[in-house]
Amino acid sequence: MVTLRFILTRLYYVMALLPLLTFRKLINFLIAIFYFLIKSKKSVKHPPILILDLTNRCNFKCLMCSINETKTDHYMNHKNPKDMDFKVLENYLREHAKYLVLVRLHGGEPLLYENIVPLIDLLNELKIPFNIVTNGSLLTEEISKKLINSYCVGIGFSLDTSNPERFETIRKGGDFQEITANIDQLSKIKEENKSKRPVFSASMCAMSINVEDMTDLIVFCKNHKIPALSVGEVTDLETLGFEKSHLISENKKNAYEAIKKAVKEAKKQGIIFRLRFPSLSSSEFKDIPFHKGNILPKNCINLYAATWFLPDLRVIGCSASGISYGNLDKNDFQDIWNTPDYGYMKARTSFRTKNVPKGCEKCTYTGSFFS
Repeated sequence: MVTLRFILTRLYYVMALLPLLTFRKLINFLIAIFYFLIKSKKSVKHPPILILDLTNRCNFKCLMCSINETKTDHYMNHKNPKDMDFKVLENYLREHAKYLVLVRLHGGEPLLYENIVPLIDLLNELKIPFNIVTNGSLLTEEISKKLINSYCVGIGFSLDTSNPERFETIRKGGDFQEITANIDQLSKIKEENKSKRPVFSASMCAMSINVEDMTDLIVFCKNHKIPALSVGEVTDLETLGFEKSHLISENKKNAYEAIKKAVKEAKKQGIIFRLRFPSLSSSEFKDIPFHKGNILPKNCINLYAATWFLPDLRVIGCSASGISYGNLDKNDFQDIWNTPDYGYMKARTSFRTKNVPKGCEKCTYTGSFFS
């Protein structure tokens, strides 16, 4: 279920998004929610949310990044560099523009996408709200100016720590001072234009080596006009350089103390602070109810309201499962989305019959917050 805290900690973002939504977009989203609630086999013709992994290329080699998985079959395998076909993407956006509530730009590093500037221009032309999750290293002045007073609702900065030395250990190839300067430049342009958008947020992948940095990162967010920080625990990775000792579960006592200190600092600084620590019995989710591992998802809102494209044009249900439901190169999207022969309807049907679809067995969100 959705908690009051879940709503309140995202209200600042919703308030930035709402002025950009038409009546048609809102109705389309509400109908998708209705189909979810009744566990329909079908959903709306136009998914209101589109998530794009624009490229699997990145200029960093982060310790905990799934792109650096040692498993060669990972759905975002970095050994085959790929950017999404812009023409296919443009055709999709033009067809669905009037119904899209939000497009989320991910990567790899989305600002490495070879057509990132034409894509931003296209989203603004079509009046499609969008946000970007970036490491912040490639935020040039040109791109920053395009994001201000536009349909860019939010920018999420992946930071992990405000300690420069530790930052470069975790986010190999990154320069913390350069990223800080880029964030400040974006803030300055935003202020000069007296714009309320985009709203900023930061995220942190918590490990035993950086969990104590949460408090300092909260202060950093306050000093650099970032109103929200989300912290998620890193679990069960097989990435180059990642060791078992890096897991929060290997030093729970230290994590508990760090969380208590960070929660106190967030209140003091007025920073929206969201936590997700599945391995800790009393601090799993501060804004989302945690369900024990033996409680399986009952349904998933993603199957009704969101679709996710990979750089090679595979269509997946979510990043947690990574299971392909079809490919835009070979299949018509409406077939993938709303016909019995493809994954979306098969997954919805599984939930209707009280079965958990393949790939959803370990979902810690149990229904993407709504079950």
